[in-house]
Amino acid sequence: MTHLCVIYEKLSAELARTGRESWVAEEITALKNEELYALDPTLAWKRLKPRTGNKRFLTALAVVAEWREREAQTRDVPRNRVLKDEVLLELASNPPEDGDALERIRSVPKGFASSKMGRSLIDAMAAAKGAPPPMFPDEPVRHRHREPSPAAVDLLKTLLRLRAEAARVAPRLIANAEDIERLAAGDDEGVAALTGWRRDVFGNDAIALRSGQLAIALENGNAVVVELED
Repeated sequence: MTHLCVIYEKLSAELARTGRESWVAEEITALKNEELYALDPTLAWKRLKPRTGNKRFLTALAVVAEWREREAQTRDVPRNRVLKDEVLLELASNPPEDGDALERIRSVPKGFASSKMGRSLIDAMAAAKGAPPPMFPDEPVRHRHREPSPAAVDLLKTLLRLRAEAARVAPRLIANAEDIERLAAGDDEGVAALTGWRRDVFGNDAIALRSGQLAIALENGNAVVVELED
């Protein structure tokens, strides 16, 4: 415990020295957003990213995934503490008709079939027999103003790397590939890199680079950011 206190004090001192306490506060606030952790049990099957459109398989997968999600939420435990992902996929491939069939599935923990959860799972699968396969909800269509230029994407990636190195932050914590492509295409709405501390570190310069106020040049063999005169 003492060792952890020492680490905490060092981190706190470093944050105070670099003026980045607000960065941490911003990230903690985002993590406290309950919507980040809310998951509709009826959509839990999508997390498993099935690679087949087989209706029978998808129907069974939706049932077992929803059952697991409800059990995990009720018991306040991680999903894999109820049943692992690979078990759900096997159950969907070979839906058991009863407890004996469930017990014979090798990936199912020994004794699970005769447990309260096992009986609940069998009941859920029986009740959903003959149900239609799940449907993906309509996703909002995002229309880009234009397709991003590969050259613009490359320049923004270089700028991201330079600004991340200067800030001593991993580039992926500032912007991901989709952010970069959207910035290159002028599609700024909802881009995380244009908010909070990420905007201060990278976002403002990304817009300036895009509008011709900044440039990437070589200096002694190294890439540098150059501010252009009006």
